[in-house]
Amino acid sequence: MSQLPISAHLSEVFLKLPKGVDPIVAVFLVLSLEDGAREAAPPAEEKWFAQIRAKYYLDDGEAVKKFFGNRFTHMLPDGKKSSFGKYYSPTGAIHLLRDLLDPILRPADLLLDLCVGIGAFAFEFTGNEFCGFDIDPIAIQILKKMGFKFMVEMDTLSFVDRARYNIPANRRTVVVGNPPYNDWTSKNRRASKIQVQAPMDPRIKNRDSGIAFMRAYFLVKPRAVAILHPMSYLVKPTIYDRLVNFGYRLENCVIFSSRAFATHGSNAFPYVAALWVPRDLAAFEAGKDQPKLTKEEIAQEFQQIQDRHFRVVEIVEDKVTDFEKPFRAADYRTIDHPSCRINKNANDKVSDIGLYQFNFRDLNSLISNGNLTNKLRDTTPVNLGTDGEDLFKYAAVNAIKRYWKCSKKPFDFILGNLSPIYPKDLIETPLKFACLINTFFAHEMKFQPGLAKLRPWVYQLAKNNPDNDLLRRFALVILCDPVLSEGDPGREALKTECAELVREAVDKLR
Repeated sequence: MSQLPISAHLSEVFLKLPKGVDPIVAVFLVLSLEDGAREAAPPAEEKWFAQIRAKYYLDDGEAVKKFFGNRFTHMLPDGKKSSFGKYYSPTGAIHLLRDLLDPILRPADLLLDLCVGIGAFAFEFTGNEFCGFDIDPIAIQILKKMGFKFMVEMDTLSFVDRARYNIPANRRTVVVGNPPYNDWTSKNRRASKIQVQAPMDPRIKNRDSGIAFMRAYFLVKPRAVAILHPMSYLVKPTIYDRLVNFGYRLENCVIFSSRAFATHGSNAFPYVAALWVPRDLAAFEAGKDQPKLTKEEIAQEFQQIQDRHFRVVEIVEDKVTDFEKPFRAADYRTIDHPSCRINKNANDKVSDIGLYQFNFRDLNSLISNGNLTNKLRDTTPVNLGTDGEDLFKYAAVNAIKRYWKCSKKPFDFILGNLSPIYPKDLIETPLKFACLINTFFAHEMKFQPGLAKLRPWVYQLAKNNPDNDLLRRFALVILCDPVLSEGDPGREALKTECAELVREAVDKLR
């Protein structure tokens, strides 16, 4: 039987490993084909390796190594993914970082990656000396097996120091990487108790491990930091505040969807290939400390980022395609805006109609978790009060939750980290009545505890708006027993009509 070149059939060989074959062991076994030497394989892998030797030969060792660097992590079970980082780094995203670095990077610069994983960046930045660190000994072993010399097993976050990393104080350094982000409570992070319990340098400590890594990068005092990180770091002021006074500013970034990663989750969100540079380059070149910003200066810098236009691309493996228009956060007015504030944070106050809105951070968390409920815990109260303002607001937020995915558009991922866009039509125009009715029909059982108070209010609302046919019909429905009126043609027609109006209004928010 003729042998097949292994680099041309990687997906067959590695992505469909037989049950019981450890992907980590598979790496070592397959790489041993490169020089024809066989390493001792555990019993579970003996048969698989024999089959690979009989069927394939390694025609391009570099192609196989690059495949591991870009794809290996998502082949692992959750218990091992945490050590390597949850996401592999798409080749196209690394190319974006190279483009951003081109005006700065010099041949003599040392490239530093403090969470190197399986070396995706090491393969792409081959023109410079590359030094990588990782807490996982297997990752370092694999990299050394691949021929990389300066790879060190180390928990780089326990103490951030150039001398500890064996980097001379006067060596011009550029940091690259794709740090694990916001991962303290994820299933991958929970699978690695050792990492969760590891001590962290108090100067960088943060619940979000991505923030901790970025602070570490800045403390190393490199000429530039070129990394992948969530766009939430740039559009959420509370997160931006955690980064801004470490002496670096955003020079540029390119936005892409988390769909570029192999395991991005159900709700796509924006990621960035970002270039950060010293805030005061003259001070940096002179070896002086970077200036600290006041609260007012931080707010001003944050607003400047919101006002900038950033390139948006689609990444599929190494292919990068531009969207037609750039993104500018300031173009979107969200429910966080002072003039249209909708509370999204839980409190312990009590609703006067027994209705609550689950806490949410942004659009994606609203879609995943934020809903109306009768529970007090982790919620904010929806009050009827005298004018029903709260009820109208949360009905509009609930409509976004229910209808946002119904007509998904390619550009939608860009809004995932933003607070929901303020649905003005569903709060400040007669469409708010259709939204309220639609929300009522979607959550009838949750409205039951407050019906005694809702009925006279709806009746009065209909009287005050005699030209609104939807309200008149809704008053007839809510004044009747909802259970007895189930299936009534008039009720079903009202339900359908309001759903169509609200779905259309939500679609216009994009």
